[in-house]
Amino acid sequence: MRYFMVASFLGLLCAGIIGLGGEQIWYSRWNPYTLALTHALVLGVFSMVMCGALLQLVSVLGGQSIVRVRLISTITLLGLTSGTLSLISGFLLGVPWLIASAFVLIICSVSLLLFSLLASIGHTNQQQHSLKTIRLAIGAVLLVILIASVLVSDHFFVSSFNQTKHLTDSHAGMGLVGWISLLIMGVSFQVLPMFHVAPAFPRWSQRQLPLLLFFTLIARLLFSLSTNTLNYLTILDIFIEVSLLAYALTAAKVIYTRKRKIPDLSISLWYIALASLTVCMLLSLFTNVSAIFLVGLFCVGWVLSIMLAMLVKIAPFLAYIHLQRQCGCDFNAFELLPNVHQLLSKAKIKYLFFSHCATMCLLITTLLYSAIYPLLAISVGLEFGYLAYLLFGVSKQYHQVSRAIGKVMDSSPQQ
Repeated sequence: MRYFMVASFLGLLCAGIIGLGGEQIWYSRWNPYTLALTHALVLGVFSMVMCGALLQLVSVLGGQSIVRVRLISTITLLGLTSGTLSLISGFLLGVPWLIASAFVLIICSVSLLLFSLLASIGHTNQQQHSLKTIRLAIGAVLLVILIASVLVSDHFFVSSFNQTKHLTDSHAGMGLVGWISLLIMGVSFQVLPMFHVAPAFPRWSQRQLPLLLFFTLIARLLFSLSTNTLNYLTILDIFIEVSLLAYALTAAKVIYTRKRKIPDLSISLWYIALASLTVCMLLSLFTNVSAIFLVGLFCVGWVLSIMLAMLVKIAPFLAYIHLQRQCGCDFNAFELLPNVHQLLSKAKIKYLFFSHCATMCLLITTLLYSAIYPLLAISVGLEFGYLAYLLFGVSKQYHQVSRAIGKVMDSSPQQ
């Protein structure tokens, strides 16, 4: 929950960067405000949520607790937060030592968590496809760190290693597709059937699709090291786009054929996400739309929609499970246990859904008519501010009920 709430507050920082950067954010990906916004969103929001979710999911799926989980999670949280803030400041102020310190903080803290997760997965006998795909996603983010090391060295030592900028493209692709999208795929293999009573994904999509994506990204990275491989990179990009398109259509079919077809806004967010991913891939395959437009729609329409869909399910569910465990076998304590919808009501989720839809509409409009960026900044601020309010509300209820359960159990006669 700490990771989730920090992510929502760093989302507010994204709104501030949009407001300060203005129209110039949409002109070039090399603009300091564009770099700051991209890394604030990917590191401060997406990666923060994913690290928090992995701490819980890997233990549940693998049945193996992470060693010294409290210490590792705290160190990672502090390092990732301070590193992200330092990196954003370094981009905006043009201060090299801030970028260098951010690089060290992020690498040390995130690597500590990732190797702990890999060790936990390695000790389990479970062979679920979710865990295998999560392992690939962790491998991808380690490669993202390696590429970032080369790019930082290239910047500080003024070398020409990245003169074609293909390595920068691989850095972005490995992060957005290898780390974020692969992790979403791995989690969805488990979450959609569990929370929405949906059928299992087809075996080919769980076995072959993640491997195809991962090794295509590896091949793209290797070809990007050469200066005369443009045709090969184009072919590999087509493989990546078709693979993501196949996943989007498969996941949409899985959701559509679910057994519990009751109104659920998290399902609506899933549909928005998969539709956005489909549009991104089709535009990339058949048009020459600008990279900033595609990345903007990919990040907000695909990734952020999925994050919200999962958070509104995972946050109250985790609070409920922990409270239920605290009750033990005390029936008096069970009377205080709230249900999931009391922890986070559907009415509150509805306002979050509408705010996200408004942000998406304003993002697309701003990408076409950049002068309305102040409206987008306000919308992003309202969305993440409301998300912080919801998460804080779940956490507050959890602590209140936990204290009440503790008092009841202390006053109960010893068994």
